[in-house]
Amino acid sequence: MFHVDPSRGSVVLEKLLGKDYSGIISCDFWGAYRKFERLSSAELQFCWAHLIREVKFLAESKDKKVSRYGKRLLKRIQSMFSTIHRKDELLERNWLRRMRNHRELILREAWRRIPSDKDAINIAERLWTWREEYFRFIDTDIPPTNNLGEQSIRRVVLDRKVTQGTRSDWGNRWLERFWSVLSTCEQRSIDVMSFLKSCIESVLHGLAPPSLLSD
Repeated sequence: MFHVDPSRGSVVLEKLLGKDYSGIISCDFWGAYRKFERLSSAELQFCWAHLIREVKFLAESKDKKVSRYGKRLLKRIQSMFSTIHRKDELLERNWLRRMRNHRELILREAWRRIPSDKDAINIAERLWTWREEYFRFIDTDIPPTNNLGEQSIRRVVLDRKVTQGTRSDWGNRWLERFWSVLSTCEQRSIDVMSFLKSCIESVLHGLAPPSLLSD
């Protein structure tokens, strides 16, 4: 689940996934993902949680025009998420119809009375230019945010702040594997200590190691 690398560039994605990767990557707006999309067959789903934070920043602006713009756009986005949270209550065709309507309303709102503000203009242009990448979740099973990924790396971020990380490739590889075990056990409700104990016992007795892979 984790990879430690000194670079944050697209070369890391090329190394891990390969240019023939054709899946969907849920991510923030970091340029490395956009470059990788151009270099490969991958598709992106940009995280709405990251965008919402930027829209909230506009809504809290001291400039009244910018604030009104941010609040209008934020209201449209919140309406869309209300429908997202009701997905299990609606027939699929009704949910899809409503979501496509939300998409058009959000894009229309983003371009309505844009204030002369760099951040507001950037958001409007980004939503239009990357509309497929922001709304891809409507026609796929991927979530509209990458909150699961953000939650998974929280422990890693805290660990790095406390320990300052490692000083060797060997240490990085060990941490990658240890963090992956912790997160996988948590997601599958497996007791971490019991799994680690079974790993040690398999080594001591020459047995095949336990697996966390799905059946």
